[in-house]
Amino acid sequence: DVKKVTDFDDTGFKMFSQDLLEMSTRLPMTAKGLAEIAAAAGAAGIKQEELLVFSEDAAKMGVAFDISAKEAGNAMTGLRNNFKLSQDGVRLLGDSMNALANSMDAKAAQIVDFANRTGGAARIYGFTGQEVAALGATFLDAKVGAEEASTATNAMFVRLGTADTLSKDAQEAFQSLGMSGEGMAKAFRQDAQGALLHFMQTVAKSKDPM
Repeated sequence: DVKKVTDFDDTGFKMFSQDLLEMSTRLPMTAKGLAEIAAAAGAAGIKQEELLVFSEDAAKMGVAFDISAKEAGNAMTGLRNNFKLSQDGVRLLGDSMNALANSMDAKAAQIVDFANRTGGAARIYGFTGQEVAALGATFLDAKVGAEEASTATNAMFVRLGTADTLSKDAQEAFQSLGMSGEGMAKAFRQDAQGALLHFMQTVAKSKDPM
């Protein structure tokens, strides 16, 4: 499977195979599991020269997050693509997710799931992977499932980002908070994280949050 998605010559492929076997002696994952990660990564467009480092990082994520080799590879590929990250960037994001899981009642695997489900919309408005992970961990800590939370979050991002085009009722609701749809949309496009926090805090302090 690895051979199908790479252009290694015979010597290069033999070295790569030996590297995976050696890695399996250092990490609690079989060579077969590591090869599954490498094959999935190659098929997803991860560059050949990054496959070894990617496979090791994904294996470590799989162990830390208690997910299978295949799930870890898919999760890491998704995070890289959704947030346009380098391998160093996705490694740092994984560390952030692990830290959130250790400090909140949220499983790291669920935080990854939430981040990948919301990554497309989040990137449009400039949210970082860490900001999305923190938002996801907060939902999960409040016992909202990853799928339900991501659906709500995607809708919220789109509506706040296009608040100037929403219905008359929505415009009146913003006005009742001392805001305007036009102002919210502009603020959200300039600093989505700051605008979201301001919106949440304003709603929480209002007489009728619902």
